[in-house]
Amino acid sequence: MRCSRSTDRVSTAVLRDAAHWDEVVTGLGYEHLRRHRLRHTGLTWMADASVPVHV
Repeated sequence: MRCSRSTDRVSTAVLRDAAHWDEVVTGLGYEHLRRHRLRHTGLTWMADASVPVHV
């Protein structure tokens, strides 16, 4: 996996490409699905389940 030379961090674009995100969601027929929205949904579900914020 490639990292940014300036920060040694993996970028979201690199993760998207490594996970073949675009191909997967297109293959499933969910072209409108965005990773950022999934993150918010997951956090909402955890809050609803009383998962502590610091986890």
